[in-house]
Order: sequence, then C-alpha cells, then structure tokens
Amino acid sequence: MTARAPDRRRPPTLRSRLSLIAVSVAALLMAVLVVAFNAIVRHQLDQRADDHLRTRAAAVASTVDTNGRRARVVEVPDDDALDSDVWIYAGRERLESPPTAADGGPLNQVADALAADRQPHCITVSASVQGPVRLCASPVTGSAPATVVAAVSLVPYRTSADTVLHATLALGAAMLVLTYALTRLAVRRALRPVQAMTEQAAA
Repeated sequence: MTARAPDRRRPPTLRSRLSLIAVSVAALLMAVLVVAFNAIVRHQLDQRADDHLRTRAAAVASTVDTNGRRARVVEVPDDDALDSDVWIYAGRERLESPPTAADGGPLNQVADALAADRQPHCITVSASVQGPVRLCASPVTGSAPATVVAAVSLVPYRTSADTVLHATLALGAAMLVLTYALTRLAVRRALRPVQAMTEQAAA
C-alpha cells in the first residue's frame, strides 16, 4: 500500500484571504452597477429612437390632408427625405410606402397591422437584412381617418449600447485589479506590527 504524499501546498495567508474578500465584494457591486447603468443607457437610446420616429411622423402628417371624406397626400417639393421609411394610410388603405420596401415584405405587413390598429404604438421587428427595425404609428387628426407609420434601423443605437457595455466591462475589470492591489498593500501595511511581534516572539 502506497503512502499518500503530504500536501505541501501552503494555506492562503491572511493578506490573500482579506484581498479576495474585498475583490469579491467589489465585483458584486461592480456587476450591479454595470447592469443598472447599461439598462438605463439602452432605455435612453430606445427612447431617443422613438422620439426621432414621432418627430418624423409629425412632419409627414403635415403633408396629409384629412379635411375631406377621404385622406389624401399633399405633394410638397423635395419630400424624398420625408418619404424614406414612411408609410401613409387612409384608413387601412396604403397610400404611400417606402421605395425600399418590397410589396408583401415583413415591414409592410407590420406597418399595415399598426395602421389597422389606429392607435399610437411602437414595435420592434427583426429584419434579416437591416437588422432590428423600430416602427411607430401616429394617427393623423382630422375628419378622415389617416395614419403615418415611420421606421428606423436600431443598428446604430444597438452599436452605441454595445460600445458602452464593452467600455464599462473594461473599466470594471481595471477597477477590480486596482482594488485587489490596493487591498493587498493596505493589509500588508496594517499587519506589519503583528508580523513584527510574531518575529520577536519566535526569536
């Protein structure tokens, strides 16, 4: 029967244990702060996208005449920028759609559903080519029912959110390394009198 070799690993010192405890507490606090901060950033970016869509929808609504029995689009010069990623409806009938939207495409179907609801509402859909797209419907006030649906790609907003997330993670990692180093230095200085007394007692 072979005798087991004695375990020669040194137990962790008090300084190491205290440093690990401090880093664990700091890591937990840092994780909570990073999650909360990035959640706020994403919410603010989504809110900015919705505000942008409502502003565009209001600008397009000014070109829709709803005073007659049926809504109609009033042509204005240089309205290409307004027509980009915008649907205009008279009731449920689609009057105009973006030049880039193919008939029967998923965005057209979502825009049709939003217009049929006739309520101010926003929704996010995943387009295979464009990535996530945000659509907002804005009813046009007047005697004839009309709705404007505006869309915007969320890729720039999500890219900004991911950049902030990576930056906060890198900052958090750097803070944890700094916390560990400073804690070990502080504990070592605090334990110097104890170490000196231990050495004197051993002598």
